[in-house]
Amino acid sequence: MHSKRILLAVIALCVITLCTIGTLAQQGTDCRRRKEPTEGSLDLTGEWMDNSVNLKVKITQDGTDILSQNDIPDKFAIVRAKYLVPYKCAQSSDDGQAVLLDGDFNGQLSKKNLGAHPEITGAVFICQDVRGPNNTIYSERVQGEMTLTVSQDANSMTGSFEDPAKGTQNISFTRLSKTETPPVYAPQSVIKTTTTAKIYQEPSIDSRVRYTAPPGTQLIFENSYTKLDADGNPTWYWVTNGEGPEGSKNTGWIQATQITCAKPNTKAPGKIG
Repeated sequence: MHSKRILLAVIALCVITLCTIGTLAQQGTDCRRRKEPTEGSLDLTGEWMDNSVNLKVKITQDGTDILSQNDIPDKFAIVRAKYLVPYKCAQSSDDGQAVLLDGDFNGQLSKKNLGAHPEITGAVFICQDVRGPNNTIYSERVQGEMTLTVSQDANSMTGSFEDPAKGTQNISFTRLSKTETPPVYAPQSVIKTTTTAKIYQEPSIDSRVRYTAPPGTQLIFENSYTKLDADGNPTWYWVTNGEGPEGSKNTGWIQATQITCAKPNTKAPGKIG
């Protein structure tokens, strides 16, 4: 009886292992060519801490290629910082309402010269205490000129701003997170078949076979027509003939498990079962 249990356990383990291997084997080769970020690009988008008031802000940036390749800067980006939880001024408004600051600052990100650190110049939003009738104190929203210098690793910013009442004040930010942007791929890539591979009319093995390509057949695919699974791994490529005119016999859909390329990308995390 004990031997039977061991045998059944071994069989079950083998079945699970074979299923797992089979599932992993279905993950196709990713031959999309990633494009490197533009030289001099910088993106401050993400969550930051405004150390001056100990509040989190969300920074958004419009434009990333801000570093000029010349002595005279010719590129800039617009940067906006907004409090995740609005900043509440110490005093109420003149009509007794709470005064809240949604925005932290707005500015223009640029570089003075090729060797300088990127800077943000713009305006910071400030709570200004104002003396009203009967010596009552209330708050108003005002702005002050601001300059921030971005660190070498782009994970911190330090600078100052002009408070109309208090004069020059220090300000600093520390990056907490970065908004990930999807990778950019080259429009076309070259692949080859690893085995005798079928090229289908549609991305399905149930569709019509347009051509059977021998091993080593060179094909070209368009990234925009690649079919992906839930984890972002390619499953099918729309291909055209890499060894003849477009629209010839080697045109259609090919499974990603039947091709290879010079530098395949690392697979995205796959799902088992």
